[in-house]
Amino acid sequence: MKKFILITILILTSLSQVNAEIDSGLYNNIKTGCLYTAQMNGDESIESKNFCTCMANVYNSYNNNTSIEELLTNSSKNNQFMREYVIPKCA
Repeated sequence: MKKFILITILILTSLSQVNAEIDSGLYNNIKTGCLYTAQMNGDESIESKNFCTCMANVYNSYNNNTSIEELLTNSSKNNQFMREYVIPKCA
């Protein structure tokens, strides 16, 4: 799980800030990064694909591009977000 969060953070930190709702490119980067991490861990199950879609949807629901960037610059806040919002909805 730590590898998953770390790779997701690394992918998302390279994205630019925009003061708007999360854009489709960012949504796709979140989902693709998650799927890539699962694949690198040898997990290509439908459950992982569903989790990655759900995770991208949760980020989309609770954040805009700027707030995601703020989350990703603070790993403890991002881990807290994952524990409070993503895991309960997606696991």
